[in-house]
Amino acid sequence: MKRILFLATMVATLFASCQKENFAEPTIEATDDFTASFAETRTSLDGTAVVWSEDDLLTIFTKTSHNRKYQVKELSEDGRTATFGYVSFTGSNDAKITSNYALYPYDADATLTGGVVTTTLQPTQTYNGAYGNLGYALMAAQSATNNFSFRNAGSLLRFKVSKLVPDEFTLNSIKVASASNNIAGEATIDLNSAEAKAIVTSNGVKEITLTDINYEVTTEVKEFYVAMPSMSFADKDLTVTFVFEEGEKVFELPAFDLEQGKIKSVTYAINDADDFTGSTPDSGEIVPIAKPAANEIWYTTTDGEMAELAYAVTNNINPAPTQSYRDDIGCYVVTFSEECYGSSGLTNPCGFSLFDDNSKNKIKTLQFSNGDRLFDNFVNDVGAWKASEMTSLEEINIPDNVTYIRERLFSYLFDLKRVIIGSNVTSIEAGAFEGCRGITSITLPENLESIGSLVLWDTGIIELIIPDKVQTLYTGNVPRSVVSLTIGYSVTNLKEDVWTTRDLSVVYCKPTTPPDNLKFLFYEIDRDMTVYVPTNSVDAYRTILDQYDRVTVKEYDF
Repeated sequence: MKRILFLATMVATLFASCQKENFAEPTIEATDDFTASFAETRTSLDGTAVVWSEDDLLTIFTKTSHNRKYQVKELSEDGRTATFGYVSFTGSNDAKITSNYALYPYDADATLTGGVVTTTLQPTQTYNGAYGNLGYALMAAQSATNNFSFRNAGSLLRFKVSKLVPDEFTLNSIKVASASNNIAGEATIDLNSAEAKAIVTSNGVKEITLTDINYEVTTEVKEFYVAMPSMSFADKDLTVTFVFEEGEKVFELPAFDLEQGKIKSVTYAINDADDFTGSTPDSGEIVPIAKPAANEIWYTTTDGEMAELAYAVTNNINPAPTQSYRDDIGCYVVTFSEECYGSSGLTNPCGFSLFDDNSKNKIKTLQFSNGDRLFDNFVNDVGAWKASEMTSLEEINIPDNVTYIRERLFSYLFDLKRVIIGSNVTSIEAGAFEGCRGITSITLPENLESIGSLVLWDTGIIELIIPDKVQTLYTGNVPRSVVSLTIGYSVTNLKEDVWTTRDLSVVYCKPTTPPDNLKFLFYEIDRDMTVYVPTNSVDAYRTILDQYDRVTVKEYDF
């Protein structure tokens, strides 16, 4: 029997395709340069960091009916900011508009009407091994200046493909089809909306094909990306077909949401796949990726080996936890006894250390269960283990039962790139993620009420949204790298814990009354900034901000 395991992970992200077209140069604005940065977008990857590529192209609108083509002219050292130079234009050279609008990837046929960009989400996407097939999903930006901070407009399916047996199989293409939703074709992006989401129109199509893969599947994991819109799919509405030289395998997905800028994971297990030649392919078994049980922790390591368990016995509780590797989830599992994880009703069940000194610095990912005490005990065994000592940690999943994150718990983990914070976290204490420079984006939960001093300071976050229940914003939670900031409705005051210049170019202020000490955000402004404020609040904000020559206050319908 042939046995293959396919792992598919959906990742919201963005990147570019290159088109070479020659158009006559306009007589004006031909030398304008635009600078572009982004949040959760990617043209190519350096590890998990997102970077622009030398051949990246943008569509920029500075006039109505005026589609201008720009190409990367200069890259920052880390590739996360690029200067784009003018190449050519299509359309008419007519009246200049108030704001500049940008679309990525470049689309010569894209149009702009009243701040709404119409473009195409490609139904046929070609695999590009050099860039990991990062080249088709959409992002867009609006700016009154020549500095753009891009936003995701769609989502991405990332298929991780490997096999468990030595049989040879060649994967030619991947098809994604919806029974009821248009998932490709003509799409609109409303840049008047803070969401800036790509919506496929009634002229769209229901299938996307990733072509030219031609990959001889091995036991090594290979990644393939398919650009998608952000939308909800009912049970079995979305079908994925793997097309091999030997035949096809078809899967019907369970109901799920593809959320703009967020990650969704699904695991496929294809069993008994010994016949690829039949006219009616086997349906296979679909296993949605699970969460750890209440008495489990899942983890991976940088070397793919099982980490050593130091001890897990407090108050003479036995048995000690066990460890094993599970093929179905692709990671190691530590299992604790019922008494240890807290359901026995003990007031202080197991304090424990999971990894010894030789193992903790090679842990790559951690996913905790929703057990009553497991996460809390694990991160507070200060005698033998601290999260901040896990120098190789790249990803951590904080479960939904956690209500707060302790002070400086993950500070100065330079390799930490991705944090998933449970929906019930209401408080993040001072310095929790300070110095985690690899974090370029973070989603703070809607229930968050309190963010302590310097929680996000010295991270690499570019776009930051402060949830609507937070009342106090420390200046140190707006790192130097932040380009776009959204201040939630309930913020009433800013507190100063650090003064610095910032890369801020756009601020969305939702409070109808300007927060106290709002001026703390505008220290030594060295760039043009636009502050969007609620309808009928413009005068109140201008009273505070008119002292800054480079700040423009505009009305916005939140």
